[in-house]
Amino acid sequence: MSDVEASNNLTAAFAERFRHACDQNPHCPAMGKTAGGGRLPWLEEEYKRRFGEVPSRQSFHKWLTGASRPTLDKAEKLAEMLGVDPAWLWMGHDAALDARAKRARNALADGSVNVVAGLIQMDGGMPAFPEEGDKKAQRGHVDIYAVIKGAHYALHVAAGQPVEGGVKFAVPTRCDATVLGLIRDGFAFRVVEVTVEVLEAGQRRGGSIEVVLTEEQVAAAAVADFTGRL
Repeated sequence: MSDVEASNNLTAAFAERFRHACDQNPHCPAMGKTAGGGRLPWLEEEYKRRFGEVPSRQSFHKWLTGASRPTLDKAEKLAEMLGVDPAWLWMGHDAALDARAKRARNALADGSVNVVAGLIQMDGGMPAFPEEGDKKAQRGHVDIYAVIKGAHYALHVAAGQPVEGGVKFAVPTRCDATVLGLIRDGFAFRVVEVTVEVLEAGQRRGGSIEVVLTEEQVAAAAVADFTGRL
């Protein structure tokens, strides 16, 4: 890959994250049918209100469409303005995790997916993993396609982590699937459904939403088994 191609890829990836951060911010208007819509004026005004100086509206448009990428200092201000992690917005990295922690998290996520797929199969369902290159599954963060009692599901599995006051789950903000949380206790497992309402009340961190369920909420959201529909 040439330097130009690599730069173009970085710029396009930044634009996608920038648009996503705007979409997830409750105060940022949606893009209208025209080039300006309501989003560009809001970005311009909010940036000026917070930081005094303001890039041109054309600059915001270029950053949103992938025509160019802001400097690091401006990207950090955009992240602060939109309430996302600066490292994630700039490069797609989760600054809260070092390389070792990321590997452990990814291994845990893969194991959780396999456990849930196994439980579905043991209860008579038919789980299947998305094919490599399945763009829809990648965009929607689908880990498992499953048929349970004749109903078709696209599932995302989130591994629970014990924290003070309950169990924490991290779910991608663009998740277009039914979210199942897996809680491990030794060799015993509990499965809970993390609903849209719960996610909407969660805390956004970069490209994910973090939610903490109390023991009472875990009990109320528990999936007893996969012998019936979700």
